Amino acid sequence: MVMKTGSSLKDLKEGIARVKAGNYAYMMESSMVEYYMERDCQLQSIGGLLDSKGYGIALPKGSPLRDILSRTVLQLQERTILEALKSKWWRDMREGPSCSPQAEKSRASPPQSVFGIFYVLVTGLIIALLLAFGEYCIESRHDSSRLKLTVLGKIRDWWIGLNCDKAEKARNKLRNMQLDTAGQELPK
Repeated sequence: MVMKTGSSLKDLKEGIARVKAGNYAYMMESSMVEYYMERDCQLQSIGGLLDSKGYGIALPKGSPLRDILSRTVLQLQERTILEALKSKWWRDMREGPSCSPQAEKSRASPPQSVFGIFYVLVTGLIIALLLAFGEYCIESRHDSSRLKLTVLGKIRDWWIGLNCDKAEKARNKLRNMQLDTAGQELPK
């Protein structure tokens, strides 16, 4: 992917042209992505929405039309009239032919390279955990000569310490409950 610092695009069409030329990803508003994908089968959207926002109609402060327009837009949404209008003007009235079913299918599923980043993250996490465990074992070996403990003994002590902490927290919680209910009979 090409990344140019300090470069900005003149307009949306220049961004789409760069995407079609290859090695370029362009982020834009989801409504515009959908609109241009309906008209050009070479474009595809990868990933989901980063944010979801609605649209508003600007009116003067205190305008009596505000509540009327809000109710009307909500009614149009509830009756799916807005979706029908979008379908009519974006899909049915498009100037070119619709994309083939194969093109639609390939656009719907992101390429495998997108999932590669997750494989790298999981692999990194596993390596980090193994390194942390190895470091713990090496440090335990140094302590074991001084304290006459084996690495497994140190791990056992650590595990017992975790369980003791949980038991201690439970005892403290019970003690606090008894203090909170001082003078009251505890349920059986």
